[in-house]
Amino acid sequence: MKSKIKLLNDVPINIIIIPILFVFLFQAFISMFYKNNNLTFYSIHSFHSLTKADVMAASNWSNLGGNIPGLKEINGFMYPLLVSLLIKIVGKYNIIPVLYVISFFIFLLISIVFYKIASYYIESRYNIWATLIFIISAPIMLSNFSGGDIVLINLLFVLNIYFIYFYVPLKDYKFAILFSFLLLLTNYTGIIYGLASLFYIILSMNEKRLREDYGKKILMLFLFFILFCMIFSGYVFIEELSPTFFEKNVFFNNKTFFVNTFFKDGFLWSKLIPPFFSILFFISLYMRYIDEIKKRKISFITFVLLVTIAAFFMELFAIFSEKTDTLFIIAPFFFLLILLGLDGMFYIVEIINKKSSIFSKENLIFGLILFFILYNIFWTFIFAIEKNNDIRYLHNNMYVERFFER
Repeated sequence: MKSKIKLLNDVPINIIIIPILFVFLFQAFISMFYKNNNLTFYSIHSFHSLTKADVMAASNWSNLGGNIPGLKEINGFMYPLLVSLLIKIVGKYNIIPVLYVISFFIFLLISIVFYKIASYYIESRYNIWATLIFIISAPIMLSNFSGGDIVLINLLFVLNIYFIYFYVPLKDYKFAILFSFLLLLTNYTGIIYGLASLFYIILSMNEKRLREDYGKKILMLFLFFILFCMIFSGYVFIEELSPTFFEKNVFFNNKTFFVNTFFKDGFLWSKLIPPFFSILFFISLYMRYIDEIKKRKISFITFVLLVTIAAFFMELFAIFSEKTDTLFIIAPFFFLLILLGLDGMFYIVEIINKKSSIFSKENLIFGLILFFILYNIFWTFIFAIEKNNDIRYLHNNMYVERFFER
C-alpha cells in the first residue's frame, strides 16, 4: 500500500444502511414489546453505566458514582462520563432513545470500516456479502445496541483496526497509538485490547531488529504476552482466592467436563455462529501466520494473533466469574473472527475446487455465504429476543426504573 486509504471512497453506504436500519428497528421493537412500549436496553450492566452517568451529571461531576455496582470487565469510567455530558443536554429520561440513534451511526461507521478492510483482505466482489454477515452476527448486533460501555469499546477498537491495517504499514503510528491509549481508558476489556494493540505497534516499530534471530525473539515475546494475558485475566475474573473459591467454582467441582466448562460462549464454540466457522478462522490465522514467519515479517496478522490470544484468555478465565456477561467481552473480537473466518472459507473453497469440478468456486462461495446469512438470521434474532426478554425480570430494578419514572 503506497498511499493512505480514504475511508468513504467506493463504499456503498446506501446498501450498508439497509440491514443496519432493519436491525435498529427490530431491536427497538422487541425492547418496547418487553417493557410496555418503553424503549430500553436488555442488560443490567448497561443500566449500571447509565446510572453512574446520571449521578455524575446530577452532581456536576463532584460524585463519580463510585457506589454504583458494576463489573470491572464491563463497566468503566469513560463511557459514563461521555453519557453524563449527553444527559446534561437532553435529560436522563431522553437518554435511551438518544443513545439508540447514536448507536445506529456508530454501527454504520463500524460496518463501513469492515467493508473497507474486507475489500482488501478478501476477494473484493464478496465484500458486501461479508459485511452483511458481520452486521447480523449476534455479538456485533447486540453489543452495538446494548447501551453499555461495549458500544464505545467497539467503536475505538474498530477505528484502531482501521489505522493499524492501513496506516501502520506506512510507518504512520500516531492514530493507532491514540486509539490504543483511548481503549486503556474504557474498562478492563478495553485495556487488554488496547495493550494488545500497543504491543503490536512496538513490534512493528522494531521489525528490522527482530529479523535477526527472528524465531527466538518472536517466541520469547509471545510467551511474555501470553503470561501477561493469563495474569491480567486472572486479576479481572478471579475475585478472591480462598478455600471456598475452589469449593464453589464449577471448574473445580465438575467430574464431567463439557466445552462450556472452559469457555462460556463466543470463542471456540457458540450457537451464535456456524459451528465450523471458528475452524475456518483458525485455518486462515494459521496459514497467513506461517507465511509471515517464513518472510520474517510483522504485519496485520501478528496483530490478529495477539488479539486472539487476549480474547482466548479472557474467555477462559471468565468461567471463574458467575456474574459476567461474555457477550460484552468477546464482541470486539468478532470483527476479526468474521473477517478471517471468511478468508478461511475462501481458502478451503480453493482447495475443494482444485480437487473436484462438480461445483464451481463461485457456487460454493455463494452457497456457504447464503448458509452463514440464514444461520445468522435464525440464531441471532432468537438470541436477541432471549436477551431482550431478560428486561422483563429487571422491570422493578431500581437502576432500570430511574430512567422511566418521571
